Parts: sequence; structure tokens; C-alpha cells
Amino acid sequence: MKATATRTAAAKRDQRDRDLVRRTALLLSANLPLQEVFGQICVLLSAFVDAPIVLISSALNEGIRVEYALINGTAGVPDDPVPPTSVSYSVLTTGKPQLFRNRSEWPVTPAPITVQGVGVRPESGMFVPIVFGGQAVGVLSVQSERTDAYDTNDQE
Repeated sequence: MKATATRTAAAKRDQRDRDLVRRTALLLSANLPLQEVFGQICVLLSAFVDAPIVLISSALNEGIRVEYALINGTAGVPDDPVPPTSVSYSVLTTGKPQLFRNRSEWPVTPAPITVQGVGVRPESGMFVPIVFGGQAVGVLSVQSERTDAYDTNDQE
């Protein structure tokens, strides 16, 4: 019985992943402005995973900038810049994803992220590099106010 439930959960996750990839491919092939593509990707991700916070960041000459954020349904650019001590900057410079199941695992206490005054302080988070031509050019981050919102299956 337990094995059947595990297979069913895995099949649902596989179907979810295929649907996410299909929708993302359709979105990337559409002739839309970049900000709209970012916005649609954030909405899409928040529909597939527990992601009240979705951030898309890009590399700068000296740091990283959040290009788009979706925070509890409010979209835009965060009110504050990304500090060089941030997890996003670390993922950008190392090219290695990071996963935090609760606030005590974060290397620094996550600052509240706000967009248009709407903000949350994340409890768990997942950060993955956006790679182009073999080089990390940005970071995609999903974060939640819930503990244990993500695991290694989500990261893969």
C-alpha cells in the first residue's frame, strides 16, 4: 500500500514537472517583453510549488540585481537592493544551488523582502543559478514562510 502511494506521488510530481517545462517552453518562445516573461515565470512557479516569494536576479559587473519579484501576489522590483552578503549573490558567484529548510540553516538571517510595501520574511528557500553558455548569469529563488517547504526533489 505504501509503495503504491509513493509511486502515485512520484507520478504526480513527474506530471507536474513535465507541465511546468512545457508551459515554460511556450512562454520562452512567445514574443513578449522580458519583464512580462519574468512575471509569467514567477506566476507559473508559484502555481506549481509553495512559492509565495519568487525572485529572478541577474548578474551585474559588481553584484546582483533582482529583476523581478512576486511576493504574495504583489509583483515588481524589490524596494531594497540585494546586499553582497546575500544567498543569491553566493549562488551567482559559485554556480551552486542552495536549499534551506528553515531559518536556522541560512548562512545569514534573511532580511524581509518587500515590493510596494508588501513584505515577508522567508523561513525556507531554494536558490538555483540561471546558466547560459556555461556561466551563471542570474539566480532563480523560491521562498516560503513555511518551514520545510522544499526538499532535494524540488531542487532537482
